[in-house]
This record gives sequence, structure tokens and C-alpha cells, in this order.
Amino acid sequence: RLLEEVLLLVRNQVELRCQIIRKIVLSIKNIKMS
Repeated sequence: RLLEEVLLLVRNQVELRCQIIRKIVLSIKNIKMS
């Protein structure tokens, strides 16, 4: 039970970081293009 909740939390954190990294990468690409 507790383990499942911890896994869910970790997964959410990882997804959030992935989204942030993706945004940063897109921003960098946009800056280089312009």
C-alpha cells in the first residue's frame, strides 16, 4: 500500500521533470533558430 503510493509519487516527479526538460530543450532550439 505505502509502496504503491511512493511509486506513484516518484512517477509523478519524473514526469514533471521530463516535461520541464522538454520545455527547456524546445526553448533552446527556438533561441538557436532565431
